[in-house]
Amino acid sequence: MSYNGIISLLPTLAVSLYSIALWQKNLTITRITEIISCSLFIIYNIKVLAISGLLSTFIEMFSAIVAIYKFDIKNIGEIKKWINI
Repeated sequence: MSYNGIISLLPTLAVSLYSIALWQKNLTITRITEIISCSLFIIYNIKVLAISGLLSTFIEMFSAIVAIYKFDIKNIGEIKKWINI
């Protein structure tokens, strides 16, 4: 790996953040960190014109957004209904 300015540090930062997030017991933190990591990879892939990397990162980010909705946001509404708030 060679250093080509701050943009070349984005993948390292993204992988480091996601690696730390995988050690967390709270899956919500892992999912949110995955979106942040994907955002950094999207910026990097646009800058270096990596179209296949960009496509796969968009798919990964979409999956994380769906997971956050399905397991985090949707569950908050069900919990509120259950306790009658």
